[in-house]
Amino acid sequence: LSLSLSLSLSLGAHLKGFGLGQAMAAFAVPGDALGKAGSVVSGPGTYEHDGTVYSAVAGPVQRGADGEVSVGRAALRLFQAQVLEVGDVVVARVGRLSEFQAAARILAVALDDEDSGAIGAIDLPEPLGGVIRREHVALTDVDRIRMEACFRPGDLVRARVVSLGTTRQYFLSTSEDGLGVVWAKGALRGGLMVPISATQVFCAATSEREERKCAVVGEAKA
Repeated sequence: LSLSLSLSLSLGAHLKGFGLGQAMAAFAVPGDALGKAGSVVSGPGTYEHDGTVYSAVAGPVQRGADGEVSVGRAALRLFQAQVLEVGDVVVARVGRLSEFQAAARILAVALDDEDSGAIGAIDLPEPLGGVIRREHVALTDVDRIRMEACFRPGDLVRARVVSLGTTRQYFLSTSEDGLGVVWAKGALRGGLMVPISATQVFCAATSEREERKCAVVGEAKA
């Protein structure tokens, strides 16, 4: 399974509140049916034929409040050249931890960012290297941050690219409220854990709680 599909199947509604959005399949290619003309309005990058609205280009699907559906080209560069830009929001898996940083493998680029207006994530053709340095974990108390209390190997995190490091390695930040851990495995029993606050993940099957720097939005920030 692709990262996008497996995340959708594994986490479902949990991720809606913690940054990865709704259904992960928010990317269309030419000819994809986007809905009946009576329920959606054809917008840029789409066309209507025989009462159905179709995608005319490849790109992220965007749905407006007025029912207009459009398909943009913002994500095409991810397929044409595997290059990230400063400001991109990515999904990464945490690897080795040290006192001052966490290594990560960037697996996908999130589309539910305000720049694109879309929902979901696009898998990268190949993982890219990333590093989360201690000064980029949170906005406050940087000198008191313990990396092992914020991340664990195997965690999936949402992070923002803040600078380009060496070749094929990017420096990442989780300092914003909507960035951080979105998925984890319990240390004792390996159960699925999701954020319940800015600093804790929870496993519904085992009732275990663990410390993390979590990606939270809305009421969950409290």
